[in-house]
Amino acid sequence: MSDAVSPTVFSVCSNSVRSAWFGECAARAGAQAVAFDSMRAFLRVSDRRGPAVALVEAAIPSTFELLAQLRGEPAALPVLVLTESVEFNAVVRAFRLGAMDILQLPIGEQFLVERIVQALDEDRERSRRRWLYRRLSELVHSLTPRERQVMHGVVDGGANKQIAADLGISEKTVEVHRHKVMLKMDADSLADLVRKNVIMEQAAAPLSLRG
Repeated sequence: MSDAVSPTVFSVCSNSVRSAWFGECAARAGAQAVAFDSMRAFLRVSDRRGPAVALVEAAIPSTFELLAQLRGEPAALPVLVLTESVEFNAVVRAFRLGAMDILQLPIGEQFLVERIVQALDEDRERSRRRWLYRRLSELVHSLTPRERQVMHGVVDGGANKQIAADLGISEKTVEVHRHKVMLKMDADSLADLVRKNVIMEQAAAPLSLRG
């Protein structure tokens, strides 16, 4: 998967000088910068395309509402919180709300550029995982209830004879369903089928593979 558009750094900062500096760092990281002077203004932006990261300069407690709202979005972006004061309990809560990192000001330009690059890479990986999960969900939805039961037995290491006994069907019928499962799941091997099943389970998929 390649980036359809240039990566973006959303900077939230009321200080115009520092906001301009964030823009320079974004450019060094190969990204375009979009500046906001308040978190409320930033939260009104709903159209976010391509890899992105938010740089938020503020006292940590004032970022809690923003972090909570972003975490609830289907495509939550990484957030780097930049602050002059670091208090342990506030840091813990910010991380629990989804902050990618807390950076204490003042901070070196090269270090910030590197953290922006890392955050953009993380967002690309998150997008890849979301795409893969959606694709696998579509494949699982294509299975019949019986095919899902057979797949359950297969990925758990069951032989056709055992799966047949567990489901009260013939081994031949298991073979037919197993073949259909491999085709519908676009799996080129048993290992590939198991890998896809594990990905879905790790993603805490709302669609049960064992139904």
